[in-house]
Amino acid sequence: MLQCQDNMLQCQDNLLQGGDSMLQHGDNMLQGGDNVLQRGDNVLQGGDNVLQRGDNVLERGDNVFQRWDNVLQRGDNVLQGGDNMLQGGDNVLERGDNVFQHWDNMLQCVDNFLQCMNNMLQCVDNVLQRGDNVLQGGDNMLQHGDNMLQGGDNVLQRGDNMLQRGDNVLQGGDNM
Repeated sequence: MLQCQDNMLQCQDNLLQGGDSMLQHGDNMLQGGDNVLQRGDNVLQGGDNVLQRGDNVLERGDNVFQRWDNVLQRGDNVLQGGDNMLQGGDNVLERGDNVFQHWDNMLQCVDNFLQCMNNMLQCVDNVLQRGDNVLQGGDNMLQHGDNMLQGGDNVLQRGDNMLQRGDNVLQGGDNM
């Protein structure tokens, strides 16, 4: 009977040791979740930096558009001068054709710049999506840690139940 009680106490000690290990594992999982959340914060900070760079690029783009407006105004003036020159002869018409070709090239440059801006905004959206995914992973890790802690609590409860049964057996032995 005493050997059985010793075995039960040893089993209870093993269960408590296992519960402690489960709690330690849960703490480690929570620490890992905190690390993942920190990485997510870092990714979001990087996304904010990318957005700031995008704002800077947009501001530069506004400056470029302002310069283009100035260039277009100058172009209008040039075209007015071209009209006056057209009155002078066919040679001036040929020069006017060259000016129009130059304007077509400039408009193509503006279209390319707008395409670049769209690509940059898509890149920012992708970075923010990755940040959201990392935060979701961190939440999942924390949930897993909570589940591990609940498992540890269950093991400790089983250990308490085993100790109670051992006390009952000892009481029964005393009664005998």
